Amino acid sequence: MKKELRVQIYGQALTLSGDLEPGYVERLAGTVDRKMHALAAQTQTLDTRRLAILAALNLADALEQLQAKVESQPAALPREFASRLEECNRQLESVLRGAARP
Repeated sequence: MKKELRVQIYGQALTLSGDLEPGYVERLAGTVDRKMHALAAQTQTLDTRRLAILAALNLADALEQLQAKVESQPAALPREFASRLEECNRQLESVLRGAARP
């Protein structure tokens, strides 16, 4: 059953719906919010769209690095971690597909 949840990311209130636990979604939103604020401080840009794209690229890079590590050493990582990593990848791809729409 889909749940609706309001989160704040970079000063914008968003209503999200999905099957994930609210606490988990809030942690994800917090990660994106912190990344956008950190990038804003580093780049001195106020363009929210550009910051969102840069945050997505940074998070995608971190995900790719973790996936490469998982693939090169699958026995070294707990199965639950690998499963969560795959779920994060699916969610990130879903968000990026949605952000690509005009």
